[in-house]
Amino acid sequence: MKVLFICTGNTCRSPLAEALARSMYPGEEFASAGLFVSSAQAASPGAAAVAAENGLSLDGRRARPVDEAMLREFDLALTMTAEHCRLLRGRFPVWAAKVARLGDAAGMKRDVADPWGGGPEEYRACFGELKKMLERMKWS
Repeated sequence: MKVLFICTGNTCRSPLAEALARSMYPGEEFASAGLFVSSAQAASPGAAAVAAENGLSLDGRRARPVDEAMLREFDLALTMTAEHCRLLRGRFPVWAAKVARLGDAAGMKRDVADPWGGGPEEYRACFGELKKMLERMKWS
């Protein structure tokens, strides 16, 4: 299974989801991108810190915008919010069947809150939420 995680700027939630999923499911392929990426920014300092606290690294990670080629390549695109899901399906309607909100796919029916601009606790809460959701996923 090839899974693409999508968030707003590809500097917090989706890179954390990608790194965490890679550590949890080594036999699968994961990547991430953002809906509104203006430059190839590094992961946010808060995301990098919480990743490091959990034995993961976002070093060298750069934001990239989602495009049609990515959606063609991946089996599933999981967004962090219902609004991301709506926007992605609207932008790329031919690939809409591949798009779902992570919370829905995990059976939790909720968004992953954006920690951007928050402190360490917001990033830790985001990481914990992603971990709970990813633990519930079945990739095969």
